[in-house]
Amino acid sequence: VNIKDIFTLVLADSKKVTFVISPSKTRGELLENHTQILDDESILRKMYVSRDGKRGIFYEVKLYE
Repeated sequence: VNIKDIFTLVLADSKKVTFVISPSKTRGELLENHTQILDDESILRKMYVSRDGKRGIFYEVKLYE
C-alpha cells in the first residue's frame, strides 16, 4: 500500500506530521485550507518514539470533508 493511496495530503513541520484524509477534496483545495485543517480536531493523535527513547515526533490524522 502506497501512503499516497491512503492520505490525500501530508503536512509536516519540526514538531509534528499531519496526515489528512479527504474523500471529497483535491490536494489543491486542501492546500488552500491548510490553516483551517490544522485547527480542526484530529481523529487520531499519537507520538512515535525511537527504540532508544531519545527521539520522537508527534503525528495526527485528520478527516477533512
